[in-house]
Amino acid sequence: MCPLTIVRSLFTLFVLMLFSACAGEVPAAVSPSDAAALDTVLDAADQGADIPTDIDPAVTRGSVVFRRSCAICHGARGAGSGDGPDLRLEVPASTDESIQRIVRDGGRRMPMIALEDAQRADVFTFLRATFGPYQGP
Repeated sequence: MCPLTIVRSLFTLFVLMLFSACAGEVPAAVSPSDAAALDTVLDAADQGADIPTDIDPAVTRGSVVFRRSCAICHGARGAGSGDGPDLRLEVPASTDESIQRIVRDGGRRMPMIALEDAQRADVFTFLRATFGPYQGP
């Protein structure tokens, strides 16, 4: 089976699971290993290899939304490109509430992106899993 087909199938499964669960909830904690697992998934898909399935589905869904809606400015790995800041620096320096507000309403130069509540929650989960928890001022 083609790796892209597997990714699409997993994404469809995750969407179905999402609609059967409580939409819009933000998880209390995100495993730091999910970011590494996500890189493994993306690298495997790029190289046509088998794709691991032991990653938090919210991180995978958030990655898909991020790549479709955010990577154009923030870069595929969040390092910033064009108008978007480097999320490797911004996310750990931002509170959960601040990130959720920016994802919902937009920010300084960032326009508001039309996302459903569940998609925003997934993007938040992806950001925390990928770039780490709040580090404080």
